[in-house]
Amino acid sequence: MDASVELVRQLRSTVVHIRTEVPAEHPSARILGEERFGSGTVIDPSGLILTVNYVVMGGESIQVSFTQGRRAKAEIVAQDFEVGLALLKVKRQGLQAAEAGSSEEIDCGAPVFVLASTQPQERRAWSRISESSRPTGNTCWSEGSCRAPSTPASAAAGSSRLPAG
Repeated sequence: MDASVELVRQLRSTVVHIRTEVPAEHPSARILGEERFGSGTVIDPSGLILTVNYVVMGGESIQVSFTQGRRAKAEIVAQDFEVGLALLKVKRQGLQAAEAGSSEEIDCGAPVFVLASTQPQERRAWSRISESSRPTGNTCWSEGSCRAPSTPASAAAGSSRLPAG
């Protein structure tokens, strides 16, 4: 699995840790809380970050932590409530961005992994084997979890296809 470890190392700087503070009076605070944490993936070197919407919904203050421990204030650029994704923007240029792919391109039995943050300075990588792919593009995964090499930075979310071999 040397190829997959190298791919995780290459992608870890594209994942960020997100911390959001939501006012108590926001409707989502009752269910999701006033303080939320999650992962995001840098998708454009100009500072665009993709994350799940519930992490930032109603956010009054959104802070993103990067691999080298740097932090930046983020603003919501767009939210898709139907799909459940949000696009954030930070005022940083030249960020390493993950290359987008499609789950429809993943064959049944193909090795894959997910890279995400569990804390601002911890990442986890989960390896899986895709078990089935439905016409909707949803894929089910089977076992395997490992801790990504520790870095002095935050973590983030992203998924990518592992190279064969």
